[in-house]
Amino acid sequence: MKVDFTSNAGFYPGKKLAGAGREDTKAPAARKTDVAEFSRGSCAALDKTLLNAKAAIQSGVSAGVSAARLEELKQSIKSGTYQVHSIDIADAILGSE
Repeated sequence: MKVDFTSNAGFYPGKKLAGAGREDTKAPAARKTDVAEFSRGSCAALDKTLLNAKAAIQSGVSAGVSAARLEELKQSIKSGTYQVHSIDIADAILGSE
């Protein structure tokens, strides 16, 4: 898939502004354009990188936590009895212990 971002704002060096005495006489095809190309290979590589990052995060989060504790947390969330105190949230954000 090819995406073409054409710039008509006059940000390129040497381009004269309309009304400045000289106008750009080049054909539109000869003007400079910004081009971004996306290939299936680069998207697949990004997908693989994201999946690896997701797996690393999931394994890091669940490391050292017992299955019984996880199940207990799941049940308390389902029942609506799970609560997190604001002090605990602040400590987690700030890295305090």
